[in-house]
Amino acid sequence: MPDEELDNLLRENREIIDALSEVAIQQGKERKDELKVLFTLIHRDITQEIIRAVGLEAFDNPKSLLRFNKHFANAYLQAVKNPASSPKWQKAFEECELQSGLVRQVLADGTANGLSSSSPLMTQMLAQRRCTEAEGDVHINNDMMEALIASQENGKYTVSMRDFGNMLELVQRGTKNGIKDVAPSVIGHFEAFVKQYLLPCVEETWRNNVFKQVCGEEVAKPEPQFKRLIGQTDTNGK
Repeated sequence: MPDEELDNLLRENREIIDALSEVAIQQGKERKDELKVLFTLIHRDITQEIIRAVGLEAFDNPKSLLRFNKHFANAYLQAVKNPASSPKWQKAFEECELQSGLVRQVLADGTANGLSSSSPLMTQMLAQRRCTEAEGDVHINNDMMEALIASQENGKYTVSMRDFGNMLELVQRGTKNGIKDVAPSVIGHFEAFVKQYLLPCVEETWRNNVFKQVCGEEVAKPEPQFKRLIGQTDTNGK
């Protein structure tokens, strides 16, 4: 039997993918926004992974997870559209713009406060780390909490700790895809950087703390059977 609510949530999340793609294109045109592109593409690709997992019937409560992602992603899109509406986001974006400027300075003359000029790649990764951490801090510790609250049904939290834990596997896959889009020639270096510095802080620690704080439960680890199911097809659903 068709599920109209599920169909609508899938449509809304596909619209989010389109909106994030447009944002990434615009950010790529502005030198001051170049470090923001990775965060946007990762968000887009994680949303793609969630939709694909829903199609594989991988979640206990897909509608709740799609509802959560809709609120979560729209918070970011609203911040991009109107940074002044959120002082926290405005500060994070200013950090990214500062780091973009420092990268350009290092690449031009080899000097900038707080950045090593040992190699262009290391300079880029350090700046990207600072930008992404600033964005992740706001998005997880503020927007994720609000999205979990907004996705309640009849006053109850319906995003299960099992689904939320398994979603970390989709975060890792979406992150890898986002890196491929931004820096395909150095994906090995960027993947190591993300796993060592970004995911443990941005995802595994902040994210799990927020879930426990809001829902009162510990987040489960991604399950082997979920990983196997997700791994049956590639990230384009082929």
